This record gives sequence, C-alpha cells and structure tokens, in this order.
Amino acid sequence: MKLNRKYRNVERPFVTPGGQRGFQIMGWVVLAYIAIGSIGVVFPGTIEGLLGIDYSFKDVWGLNRGQVELFTIGTIAADLFVGIIGYALARKIRANLVKESEV
Repeated sequence: MKLNRKYRNVERPFVTPGGQRGFQIMGWVVLAYIAIGSIGVVFPGTIEGLLGIDYSFKDVWGLNRGQVELFTIGTIAADLFVGIIGYALARKIRANLVKESEV
C-alpha cells in the first residue's frame, strides 16, 4: 500500500476495481483481517471472550490459558531470535548489495 501511494506513476500489470481508493480500502480490509487473526493466534480465547462465546482451554488445547500463552510467546521469541541472528549474519551480503547498486 505504501509503495502504491509513494510511486503512483509506476506502470502496473494489474488494475484494481475502484482505482487508487479501491486499492487502499482492500488493503485496509486485509490488514484488519491479519490483525484480528494475529490476536486470535497469539492470545487464543480473547476474541471469543469479547464476543461472549465460551472458550475452554482445557477442552481445546488440553492446557490452561497461561500454558498456551507461554508456549505461543516462547515460539514468537524463538522466531525473533532466529530472525535477528539471520539479519546479523547477512550484514556482509547487504553491504555488498549496496556497493553493487552504486556501480
């Protein structure tokens, strides 16, 4: 969405219904869907609780809420750790890409 706003004059091989405004609306709808889905995955039972729907962690996961959230947050922390290590190890590659683009 940002690139579409920033570089509006770039020729694109597709057309969005509703033009620029339609593209932005569809982008915001997708972003909202991703945000709601992420909340539902990271903190299961939260959205159900807001909607008044009963959610039993023992029945669904076989664990209590704290155990499920600890596992989920631990998995996210491990993913972030691997990503940070990968980013740090790729520093030389990024530096070479910058040098090549200057040529």
